[in-house]
Amino acid sequence: MILKKLTIEQFGKIQHFETSFDPKLSVIFDSNSDFIVRAIGIATNNRTLAGRITKEMLSVNSHISAEIEVQGKTFLVTARGQPSQCGWAYDVRDTACMESMSPPKMFRSIRLCEEEEALTYYRYNGKDRYSDRFLHYKDPERYYANGEFQKKTEGV
Repeated sequence: MILKKLTIEQFGKIQHFETSFDPKLSVIFDSNSDFIVRAIGIATNNRTLAGRITKEMLSVNSHISAEIEVQGKTFLVTARGQPSQCGWAYDVRDTACMESMSPPKMFRSIRLCEEEEALTYYRYNGKDRYSDRFLHYKDPERYYANGEFQKKTEGV
């Protein structure tokens, strides 16, 4: 999956934000970077990135759209705020023909296993250093209950 473009309207502290991403490396340096990362999580249905969404963060005017490339095809994912349910209504379209696609089907095609998802968004934290996480891979029996590591990595 490659995130190509992101547009955010009235989400959290953000009134309007729009950017295109480089497919190899993108750095988000903005005073609202936490909300931008959350919006990426919402657009990709990644709960680790989205975090907990409160009613104060969204309104009926909240709108997030993301242009996402999956296996050479580009899709437009649109999420509209549903404050009464503290959630989002999704629409997914193939940009080549603007044909509608099932959002759950799209999200299954870009889903990561729990362990990959946890490593996707990394903030420096002295208690959870990346080097310590690497030790978990070297000796999973020491850091995880029996079978838990295989479950988190879906057997990889």
